[in-house]
Amino acid sequence: MPRVKDHVAGLLGSRWLAWVRDALTRDRLCIFTLHRFRTPRATRAGMALSDVRDILERLRRERYRLVSLEESIRDLLENRELRPGAVAITIDDGYADVADAADVLLAYDCPATVFLSTDFVNGETWHWWDQIEFICATTRRTTLALPLGRERCTIPLGSPEQQATVVPQLWERCKHVTEREKWRFIRDLAGAAEVDLPRQAPGDYMALTWNDVRALEARGLRFGPHGRTHPILSQTTDDDAASEVAGSWQALQTNTVSAVPILAYPNGGPADFGDREIGIVRRLGLTAAVTTMPGFASADALGRSTAARFRVPRIALAPGAAHACFMASGAWRLTQPVSRLLRSVRGQGAPPRLHAPAAVRPSHSSPTP
Repeated sequence: MPRVKDHVAGLLGSRWLAWVRDALTRDRLCIFTLHRFRTPRATRAGMALSDVRDILERLRRERYRLVSLEESIRDLLENRELRPGAVAITIDDGYADVADAADVLLAYDCPATVFLSTDFVNGETWHWWDQIEFICATTRRTTLALPLGRERCTIPLGSPEQQATVVPQLWERCKHVTEREKWRFIRDLAGAAEVDLPRQAPGDYMALTWNDVRALEARGLRFGPHGRTHPILSQTTDDDAASEVAGSWQALQTNTVSAVPILAYPNGGPADFGDREIGIVRRLGLTAAVTTMPGFASADALGRSTAARFRVPRIALAPGAAHACFMASGAWRLTQPVSRLLRSVRGQGAPPRLHAPAAVRPSHSSPTP
């Protein structure tokens, strides 16, 4: 498949077929999202800076336009023409490695927007999924057993391979319990693993500081709210949901010169937010909100309902310049009917039911107190 995408991306980038790409992208905005960068200070995860450089180089070479998210969303909402090939880069969470990536982004005049989990930047907490990974990576225990939601799970951690399998499964299951249950599980996991969790994020898990944010803003990056502690908003109480969004926006306004009035939902899938969260964003006077649901933003889509501006789609940016151009060109939209047909033929039309992860085995099913 990568070879097919490379071929299609190359054709659409040629002067002979550029009109096809222009037709697919006129008045449409491709919003790419990233999270981590692999750098000397962050070696565990993320996209290599060389991959970022290759992607931006090819986008520029094939005449895509790297644009401001805020300005482009405003143009779409006000029905101003958006020229073909518009691509906005966004980065979620606020890890310290964003500062290392800034040189690459700015070398290509890329006005990236970084969405910050503001309590993380304040040094008051660190991301819950990183805490789970840290516990599993540093414990000397080879097996743990403790409640997670309504099940009591056995968690094998005897080898790096088991850890690599178990940790993402624990992340996924924690998305489907309440915030109270999630944090209780992390506390109990640390206790069972005999691991002392640092108060602030260590090593690879560190956040940008507000001094970093202001320095990067002065160089051309922009910053928007991403919640205070990055919860699954739909799993929070009404008061906590409002506090997460409003507190994050207030922190951005206090600590930056030009805070971007666009929220990136923490976990922006269809089950992660709803009318309640949209109402909070609207009452705060924010312009829009972006999700993790794939697609292009367009004036037509945003004009279908007053809530559409708070459900703006984004596309996860994976390594590979050809793949990035394939997605930015809109060619992937032409493949969707075929993909849906193939899923239907293979019996994959319905979303999978949530089961206990294979490596996280339930041992006793009983309600959590």
